Amino acid sequence: TLFRSELKAWIGFYKQLRDRLHGGQIWRGTSADGWVWQAHAGNNDNDNDNDNDKAHPNATSIILCVYRLTPTDHRYTPPIMLPMLNETTLYEVAQLTPAGISANAGMQSSAPFFEILKTTSSSISGAWLKHKGLAVPRAAAETAFIYELIPTKLSS
Repeated sequence: TLFRSELKAWIGFYKQLRDRLHGGQIWRGTSADGWVWQAHAGNNDNDNDNDNDKAHPNATSIILCVYRLTPTDHRYTPPIMLPMLNETTLYEVAQLTPAGISANAGMQSSAPFFEILKTTSSSISGAWLKHKGLAVPRAAAETAFIYELIPTKLSS
């Protein structure tokens, strides 16, 4: 059945992320309009090259889980501020979705930015994400979005 295949996809997805969700540092927060978020930092387990002129292969990526608990009161969804991010770092941001599950599930409207996050990634400065926030799509109540933020290099 469809329910069983979706459940199997979500269980497999959880198993892929399990070590990153249950190890490392965790931050939690709330945002306006019924959003709560939880961020998990886990090590990518690569070598220790910290050359500032290129991507940090040992950089700690962040799994960001954003949950809408209640129906929206806003026409435009307020962004999610991420105060724990380094302002001088550039982050590759992508939406994560289990294989076989629609990335549009729960989304009430989309925009080019959200389409990019679903298919590839977008480079966003830590300063922007910290002070202006990550834009999230308008969504139905009891909806979750999962993003990965990978620090790629220091901004100039």
